[in-house]
Amino acid sequence: MMQGAIVPMTFIIPVLAGRMKDQRIIGIGIGVCFLLANVGLYTGVALPVWVILMGIACGSGFGLSMMLFALRTSTSIGASKLSGMAQAFGYLLAAFGPMVFGVTYDFSGSWQAPLLILATLSILIVFVSLRAGKGQIGN
Repeated sequence: MMQGAIVPMTFIIPVLAGRMKDQRIIGIGIGVCFLLANVGLYTGVALPVWVILMGIACGSGFGLSMMLFALRTSTSIGASKLSGMAQAFGYLLAAFGPMVFGVTYDFSGSWQAPLLILATLSILIVFVSLRAGKGQIGN
């Protein structure tokens, strides 16, 4: 179900973002979707709804982040430099996610603690979106 929600959003969100001068509202919406999905998963009620919402947030977040490389630079060289730097850092960070969540699960004995970490990171996405989504082109 999550994969089914991810795929269309990776195509829809970049098109919408490309038509907008300011992408902050999309970024904030993605952060809120992540937060709601994590809180919903934490409660354990209506899990399919939260899994689909998480897929929407994941697909939207990925699509928007890839689109921002082009939207925030004025040349293809600038876009490739920004993309390389951001993706190198992002994938390095993502490589540790499963280990951190597994260790957190082992220490806490449940998935509630890792979900609380994700909920906190969802709030961080909202604040980062306020800066990254602002319609400004860098050098």
